[in-house]
Amino acid sequence: MIKRLINGKINSITSAAIILGIASLASKFLGLYRDRILAGKFGLGNELDIYFASFRVPDLIFNIVVLGAISAGFIPVFVLTGQAGKLFRPLAFTKTFTMIGAAVIALALLPTLCYYLLRGRLRPVEENKTATSPLVRYNSAT
Repeated sequence: MIKRLINGKINSITSAAIILGIASLASKFLGLYRDRILAGKFGLGNELDIYFASFRVPDLIFNIVVLGAISAGFIPVFVLTGQAGKLFRPLAFTKTFTMIGAAVIALALLPTLCYYLLRGRLRPVEENKTATSPLVRYNSAT
């Protein structure tokens, strides 16, 4: 099945977006797993702080490219006129309002879910040695 998926032809934008989303989610989980392994291996120290700081600029560049790709997908649909504009304008507004709605729901529900799911599992800041890391203090100040 995986070989068919890799070598197969994608016939719709929806299936391509789903594959891209799943790959992105898997990448985030693998990155989190990598960071946890490195934190367990190196512990607190300058080496790990330098490692994490080295990802700041590449992540910024990646986010700019992704934002540009999203903009390139939305802006042409909003400027269409005539029959094409009548056809695609509702789709563009639907996509836009769906993304705004998902962001609002995530911002409204995420703190509540974190409170209920993580209750009692978090240590106070005084006991948590990673909270005193220089990079963590720098990131929380910016």
